[in-house]
Amino acid sequence: MGERWSLLIVRELLGGPKRYTELRSELGDVSPTLLASRLAELEADGLVEQQVLPPPAGRTVYVLTDDGRTLVPILRDLTRWGMHRIAEPDVARPPRPLMVARAALFAYLEPARLGGADRTYEFRIDQQPFTIEIRDGHSQLQDGSPSAPADLVVTISAADLIRLRRGSLTVRQATKTGGMEYRAADRARVAEFVDAFALEHSP
Repeated sequence: MGERWSLLIVRELLGGPKRYTELRSELGDVSPTLLASRLAELEADGLVEQQVLPPPAGRTVYVLTDDGRTLVPILRDLTRWGMHRIAEPDVARPPRPLMVARAALFAYLEPARLGGADRTYEFRIDQQPFTIEIRDGHSQLQDGSPSAPADLVVTISAADLIRLRRGSLTVRQATKTGGMEYRAADRARVAEFVDAFALEHSP
């Protein structure tokens, strides 16, 4: 995992299956040759595999294997370590919604705080939908909206999520100003969400 780009590829695949072209776009500066080489190495090590999605998609994608997903706790710890070392969000260069979904939400989720309950959360970050599902104490982050209605839908900007996590904005402030909105606005469910994602335990 110490090879350049390897850990970043794993990070991108935390959001679910990705085509080669999607990985190239999201990683930015990686060359096609180097990306292909790193993917081949990760496949050979049993951390990544290729799958063909069923029709109508019918496309080949890269996904993390069960062994690859054992890297999730390591990535979470690195994310938490780095969160308070990054600068405040820059209006001219706003953070990517997927990056924020991983870094400010998924990395801090503690399923045990839900007391064994299964939950589906839909997040609309800068109008882009993401889903975090908790089943049997295990969590998974996916691009897009859930296939069934979510237990709670949270709308917020990427910049405000970073501010919440860094402690320069509180949940109460974000809610009062309309920067963070919930559907349905069930107080118990909202309080459960805030606790599960440790939003009032930052920084």
